[in-house]
Amino acid sequence: MNVRSLCLAILYLGEATGYEIKKQSTEGSFSHFVDASFGSIYPALARLEADGMVTAREETKQGKPARKVYSITASGREEFMKALAEPQAPDLFRSQFLLIAVCAELVTPSAFARQRTCTWRKSTTTWTAWERCSPSVAMKPRGGPSTSAFIA
Repeated sequence: MNVRSLCLAILYLGEATGYEIKKQSTEGSFSHFVDASFGSIYPALARLEADGMVTAREETKQGKPARKVYSITASGREEFMKALAEPQAPDLFRSQFLLIAVCAELVTPSAFARQRTCTWRKSTTTWTAWERCSPSVAMKPRGGPSTSAFIA
């Protein structure tokens, strides 16, 4: 999955600004999938718009700067469905605890045990969040057509 697909996934569920996409990808239910920054989200949205996968409209509110609100198009939905069927790159896994484990002889047994317990608790929290995102959870578009591939 890439940032382009991440943007399409979020827009599949409903309209969003670049800021809202960033927030979903860092703090929301999409934070477990792809690292995305404003420096990658806005160029991806511009390319998606140029390719006809999304549309953008400017929204103004009194006393606030104008903002672009993006919506997925039928072509964008189709592109997203194709991306979901493509083979994905292997998952990346990095662990700061593994460095501690490799150098375990340099720390006391009690310090190692604390680190192991802390890491285990964080992993449990991550897996619990991941399970909430499992296929048993329906992904239904807001205000768009229902697609059986997303509904459990």
